[in-house]
Amino acid sequence: MTNRPRIAVLTTVHPRGDTRIFVKQVKTLAIALPADVDYVVADGLGNDTSLTPAISVHDLGKPSGGRMMRALAGNVRAFRQLRRFKPVSIHFHDPELIPACLLLKAFGHKIIYDVHEDVPRQIESKYWIPVWLRRPAALLMSVAERIAAGAFDAIIVATPKIAERFPAHKTAVVQNFPIAAELHAGPAQPWAGRGQTIAYVGGISAVRGCREIVTALELVNQTHPSRLLMAGSFIPQAFKSELSALPGWQYVDYRGHLNRDGVRDTLSSARAGLVMLYPE
Repeated sequence: MTNRPRIAVLTTVHPRGDTRIFVKQVKTLAIALPADVDYVVADGLGNDTSLTPAISVHDLGKPSGGRMMRALAGNVRAFRQLRRFKPVSIHFHDPELIPACLLLKAFGHKIIYDVHEDVPRQIESKYWIPVWLRRPAALLMSVAERIAAGAFDAIIVATPKIAERFPAHKTAVVQNFPIAAELHAGPAQPWAGRGQTIAYVGGISAVRGCREIVTALELVNQTHPSRLLMAGSFIPQAFKSELSALPGWQYVDYRGHLNRDGVRDTLSSARAGLVMLYPE
C-alpha cells in the first residue's frame, strides 16, 4: 500500500472472488480512483497483497458457530479492523453488517451500503429461519434498513425496484449485468449446431425454481429428447438429494461450481438458458 487515501470494501458473507464485489467493483475502484483499496473478507483463506499494488485483501477469519454468532463475530471483527485502517469510505455488502457500519459512521467514516436483494422479502423465504419468525425478522430488517438509509452517505442498489425503498437523493442503481467481453471471448459453437440442451447457472435452490426445472425435464423428454446443463452450488446442500431423486435428474448434466470460463463455455454450448426465480 502507498500513502494515498484508503477506501474499504467489506463483506463477511460473500466469497472474496464474488463477481459483483471483487471482479466488477473492487478492481474498477482500484483503477478509477487515486486511492488504495482494502478489500475486507471473512473466509479463512488468509491475507493477500499479490493482486495489484492498489488492492490488499484482509481476511477477518472464518467465524464459527450458528448464523447469529457468525453475524455478531463478523460485526465485531469488521469494526476493529476498519478502525485500525481508518479508511476515507467504507463500501459494505451484507445487511447483517448494518450495526457495525452504523457505529463506524458515528466515528466519522463515510458509509456506502450496497443492497443486492430486497432483503425483507428475501427473509420470508429463508429455509433456515423458522416460519413463525420470518415475518417479525423481515419487519426488523425493514426498520434497520430504514435507519441505515437515513444515516449512511449513499446507497447502491442492484435493481430499480429495490431503489424504490430508499431515498432517491442518495441512491444509485448499479445493475449486475454480465461482462460482455468475457462472454464473447473464444470461439462459440453456432447455435444451429448445438444439441438439444438448456442451461441453468447459479445457486441451485427451491426458490430459484430448480425443482420445477428438473420435473419439467421428465415431461419434455417424453416427446423431445433434451438435456439440462446445470452449474452452481446447492442451497442447502441437502437439496441435492431431493433433486437427484426426481425422475428428471437422469437428463441433467451437473457440472458443479464453475469458474468464469466454465460458465461461458456452458452457456456457449446450450440453445437456451433458464431463469425461473420465485417472486421473492
